Amino acid sequence: MIFRELEIKGAFLIIAEPFKDERGVFRRNFCEKEFSKYSITTSVAQANISENKYKYTLRGFHYQVPPHGEGKTMTILKGRIYDIIVDLRKESNTYLKWISLELTPDMRTSFHVPPGCANAF
Repeated sequence: MIFRELEIKGAFLIIAEPFKDERGVFRRNFCEKEFSKYSITTSVAQANISENKYKYTLRGFHYQVPPHGEGKTMTILKGRIYDIIVDLRKESNTYLKWISLELTPDMRTSFHVPPGCANAF
């Protein structure tokens, strides 16, 4: 797994390193050891799957107020996603800055949104 930190501290694009053979493709989506290297909390409180009925559906910004903040790691399995991440951490040097990502399943990537940042997809 390759972790590329984005313009917002703690936000990462996670690039899979797939193993391919005649059977197909195998790749890791999560590895506690790898995530820990980048100070990404590895305890999983919940796992969600979002399926939108209509194209261009926007689910709004997701954010948890401290002390209940949580990071989110997202992987696209079908379709495409356009996600916006906004840094709402007042102590951060990227406070109120935002970035956007567009991902598809064939990219075989995930992205991590750190606690204290809101994201909309």
